[in-house]
Amino acid sequence: MQNVLIIRFSSWGDITQALTAAEALKSRYPTCQIHWVTRSDFAEFVGAFQAIDQVHKLPRKEGLLGLIRLGIQLRRLHFDLIFD
Repeated sequence: MQNVLIIRFSSWGDITQALTAAEALKSRYPTCQIHWVTRSDFAEFVGAFQAIDQVHKLPRKEGLLGLIRLGIQLRRLHFDLIFD
């Protein structure tokens, strides 16, 4: 396993609980790259955790078009596992 994507756009409680899963994954597979997708207003918080290698921001103001653009970018990264 090399690339993992975790999708948690919002909900403070859901994000904090999912961060513990990211830390457990990184502990078990230290060489894996963990990417996280969240709303732009949560990105700084998520990015502060060492287990997260890259944060992808969903711009709230771009709506559906922003989500489609982000999906195209993420698809190019070829994730081995995706968690939502």
